[in-house]
Amino acid sequence: MSSLLHHDKDAATQPFTFSKPRYNTETYFGRLNLYLTLFNPLNSLASDSRIKDYKQYLDDMRARERLAKEDGKEFRLTKHQIKVIHRAQSILGSSVHPDTGNVIPWWQRMSSFVFCQLPLSIGLTMATPTFGQTVFWHWATQSYYAGLNYGNRNATNISSTISIGLAYTAAAASSVFLAVTLRKILGGNAALKMRLGNQLIFNSTTSFLAMAGAAAVNSLVMRSDELKNGIRLYNELNEPVGLSRIAAWQAVLQTSSTRLFLAFQTVFLPGVVIGVLNNRGYMPRGKIPRAVSEIGIMGVMLVVGLPMSIAFFSQEGKIRAKRVEKEFREVKRQGDGKRVEVYHFNRGL
Repeated sequence: MSSLLHHDKDAATQPFTFSKPRYNTETYFGRLNLYLTLFNPLNSLASDSRIKDYKQYLDDMRARERLAKEDGKEFRLTKHQIKVIHRAQSILGSSVHPDTGNVIPWWQRMSSFVFCQLPLSIGLTMATPTFGQTVFWHWATQSYYAGLNYGNRNATNISSTISIGLAYTAAAASSVFLAVTLRKILGGNAALKMRLGNQLIFNSTTSFLAMAGAAAVNSLVMRSDELKNGIRLYNELNEPVGLSRIAAWQAVLQTSSTRLFLAFQTVFLPGVVIGVLNNRGYMPRGKIPRAVSEIGIMGVMLVVGLPMSIAFFSQEGKIRAKRVEKEFREVKRQGDGKRVEVYHFNRGL
């Protein structure tokens, strides 16, 4: 903790506030920069004790800002202090659960995604497409995603654990079924005799289609309560208004699209790129250089793939009043009496 607090007392200071976000999350590139920072694989290397130190540091800084405001003073910090705050926010953002305040297990953190997904992507794209290999790698992938969903779940939702369990079962079953069926229909025994590059493209395509179907099933099952009862809407003043099934469908479709993009970035694209390079003779011929090249290509695509996919939509969804149910189209805000033009809702990741 002492290393976090160390700074030059004579260093120049500048105004700072926690209420001003570091990135503009209203734009795609603003969200992309945010997620690239949060999901940086190096963040996963922080120890639990280091995470607790950062958490305490942020709590202390927020308390100092409150005291400064109460005294009518401007809150000022050095560049070093601001740098530490940004570092702490990037690590805590993917390591600490926002609802419980508990440290998320290492393998369930978004910042650990590259290390956990890499062997799965290798198995999905490079393993010989036998029945056993297909079942194992798709089951393993959906098991990991179920853990990822649980670690980053909405802990205020009592039914979320049950929903994740049902969604995992449905997603794993649909992913395995689709992968086995597609590989049987599209390739059959001939897939086992394909040249390496073509087999990689075949594996990547069938795995992507299976994961896309599983993503849709996962979202529909896990969020079936929201689709049935609606998702809570808020007006521009953050006042709760009611539940909307139309907004719920928008949230689920956007979430499914995000996972579709993720499967494309983490399985289809790297497999096809490596397959094409193999067919063109651009990959190294030695086993070790080839393996290093393949892992490097996949690793780079995983590092950027997760942030690029999640950044497509803001976590805070928006829907115009004229597009929701009739009972919400003429609602007026309690704060100022003006008619609501745009509603907000928590889309989820």
